[in-house]
Amino acid sequence: MSPVAEPAATIQVDASKRFQTMTGWEVTARSYEMDKVGNRFDGSWLDLRDEIIAVLADQAGVNRIRLEVHSGSENPVDYFSRFEKGEITYKEMKKHLYEKINDNTDPAHADPAGFQFSRIDYQVENMLLPLQRRLAARGERLFINLCYVDFGTGQPGNISHAKDPAEYAELIAETFRHLKNRWGVVPDTLEIVLEPENTAEWRGQEIGKGAVAALARLREDGFTPRIILPSTTAAQNAPGYFDEALRVPGVAEHLFSLSYHRYDGRDAAKAFDAIRARASAHGIPAEMLEYTEGTDRDLLEDLTVVNAAGWQLYSIAGPRTPGQQEPRGTSVLVYVERGGPEGPRVFLSDQGRYLAQYFRYVRMGAQRIGAISTNPAFAPVAFANTDGTEVVVIRAKQDATLRVEGLAPGRYGLSYTTEAEINHTLPPTDLAPGETLSAAIPAAGVLTIHALRDALSQTSDQ
Repeated sequence: MSPVAEPAATIQVDASKRFQTMTGWEVTARSYEMDKVGNRFDGSWLDLRDEIIAVLADQAGVNRIRLEVHSGSENPVDYFSRFEKGEITYKEMKKHLYEKINDNTDPAHADPAGFQFSRIDYQVENMLLPLQRRLAARGERLFINLCYVDFGTGQPGNISHAKDPAEYAELIAETFRHLKNRWGVVPDTLEIVLEPENTAEWRGQEIGKGAVAALARLREDGFTPRIILPSTTAAQNAPGYFDEALRVPGVAEHLFSLSYHRYDGRDAAKAFDAIRARASAHGIPAEMLEYTEGTDRDLLEDLTVVNAAGWQLYSIAGPRTPGQQEPRGTSVLVYVERGGPEGPRVFLSDQGRYLAQYFRYVRMGAQRIGAISTNPAFAPVAFANTDGTEVVVIRAKQDATLRVEGLAPGRYGLSYTTEAEINHTLPPTDLAPGETLSAAIPAAGVLTIHALRDALSQTSDQ
């Protein structure tokens, strides 16, 4: 049991209050194969791939992946394969990422030679499938989100997917077919376009028209994904893009979520009420699907203010030199260190270790329940998982002993992460009906209280 002390706050859990149902903790299928600094392909991470994926799944708690298909996949030249072989540099490869060269003049009949999928194959083989297997081993399913990217950099090519929805639909349909035929992979969702503000021509209307065209083409092949949009760089732009896209008939009934990013920093909060209201009005969740500087503070705000159901920092892993100071915005959940006295190390990034206190215990399909605090220095969020277990995560600004009321009876595990300790596990606590749980955290950090499934089953059987 935690030491007896006057509690700094009381957390009241109320399972009768229900909010969003969680749609997953997402990561973009990218490690550090694209070495921007070295201007080269770096495949060195692959010899530690299994360890990286294990940390990603078991410690970080990721259960959803974003596969990216670049607009330049419609091109007769396979630039990624040349990059992977060391024949061209990163900068040379990047010039062609969004270079769209039309396969032929008929978008209804694709020429397979005009599409290159080596990069998405690399993502599937080395990231998606290993993560899928890791989750399946413990009875969980990986959620797959296919996201189209068409940034306005490099060479644009000779067609516009934004202005020609049929051509956009052709690329998306070819990607779905390729994924299914080669890998047996069928995405759950289609994210229409990533960060339209960073593209030359994708605006709300183009997003809507592209969505309708792609869905119609996919249905011809038996694919029925739900759609994610507008995925704006700035949260403040999401409501406007969303409204414009939904003016296109045939969009609203296929929505999965209203997505936004937080690259407008603290100003993102100006849009939160509008995002939440629009998502609610359409019976869908909001999702925050990329912010490389995202912290547990941002996550908590998205969960409790916007009612976000999905969340993403960004990519899988990055290299770090032993003793190197970690930057504030790492963008990765996992770090790899080589050259230290103990050999290679694979571990959670500073951001990742705090986020994991939420991700690891709140699983797909969990529903947020009521939780309030008597002290704003200790901010809670609570969930009921699909297996009946309850989870409370508390962001603490200082050391404290806390009282938690309203939890269901059973045995609870407790762990915390602070600057000095990562996932420090405390002795489990047994709660009788109506009993209050006491827990302590020794410094500012994140404290997680989670029901233990086996103990819950035993309690139910008695």
